[in-house]
Amino acid sequence: MVRVRCTENPSEASCHLRLLKRCADIDSGFAMSHLFPNGRIQVVKEEILVAEDLKTGRPGAFQTIIFGGLAIGILDFLDASIFFPSYYGISFARVWQGVSAGLLGREAAVAGGWNTALLGILLHFVVAFGIAIVYFLLSRNIRFLINHPVICGLLFGVMANFVMQYVVIPLSAIGIRSASEPLGSLMNSVIGHAVLVGVPVALIASWSARQNQREL
Repeated sequence: MVRVRCTENPSEASCHLRLLKRCADIDSGFAMSHLFPNGRIQVVKEEILVAEDLKTGRPGAFQTIIFGGLAIGILDFLDASIFFPSYYGISFARVWQGVSAGLLGREAAVAGGWNTALLGILLHFVVAFGIAIVYFLLSRNIRFLINHPVICGLLFGVMANFVMQYVVIPLSAIGIRSASEPLGSLMNSVIGHAVLVGVPVALIASWSARQNQREL
């Protein structure tokens, strides 16, 4: 906690005026009695207590959502485009037709050729930006996510994977899988989401918060 002492001396008060304005802008909770026309400031008990959470700012929406969404989308796109063709022996187009199947159904997605493959890539990035929005909203209100981005990113990525696998996909046109997912694919999905989805957006949110704090 940073402790700043102010007195009724006009020169000392003017020295702290900018700090007071910054604290007021972010609602730090300090007590101020009133501001006189001549610029002198009287502070209750002659002290301003700047809260510990002011050491870190809040993440910006543009940086976290745009940069975070792009990072998630590109990294997960590369992982899916490389892993699934090599693991299942399917084509690049078939990988992304599998994504569009969530909207169109399996038969329609396969029959659509490259059109539905491109639709699948588009849907993939929409989901990526959606995940970034969720992390942004959480990190704006939970300081722990900003202060510990790696561990929080890993956990967030794992949770995002299970939400996709056990909530989003079963509710989509794909429906509930009739067979369990192979272990290799399951491990890639969990680890990939932890490292390539959760950690990047968490690091970007933490970086954005530090950038905003420097501008205060």
